[in-house]
Amino acid sequence: MKNSSESENLTWIIANTKMCPNDKCGRPIEKNQGCNHMNCKICGADFCWMCLGPWKDHNQASGGYYKCNKFEDKESKDPKVKEREAAKAELTKYIFYFERYDNHNKSEKLARELRPVIDNKIGMLHNLKQYPIKELEFLRYAIDETIRCRQVLKYTYCFGYLS
Repeated sequence: MKNSSESENLTWIIANTKMCPNDKCGRPIEKNQGCNHMNCKICGADFCWMCLGPWKDHNQASGGYYKCNKFEDKESKDPKVKEREAAKAELTKYIFYFERYDNHNKSEKLARELRPVIDNKIGMLHNLKQYPIKELEFLRYAIDETIRCRQVLKYTYCFGYLS
């Protein structure tokens, strides 16, 4: 019984977390916000969720904050590329694009969960500070726009994979 319940936990951890890239830490980290900039609460490591590289390397000098969102096809120079290597390359490409699609899909779901929170905050601001509802509607617009942007972004990875 213990083994089956622990295996469910382990399955969830494997599916929803990545390990902290700090060699001395290695704890599982869950991404529960939209940004790829991660910070380990245990060791304080700053890293990118997508490539697990140091966040300090994600700047304009290194090719931009979104460099790890571009697939770089590493073709072998050897003319005798085996079928296994081709299959592995295809799987690597699929995982690359799926990970990024899934990242935006999860962020979209988190944004959708914020809708009632935003509505609640609008009500609080209206009741406590007497702000007119019309002046607070930009908050609803912002969360709706965030959701639409996440939808567009996630489908760009489907297009990228198929092109």
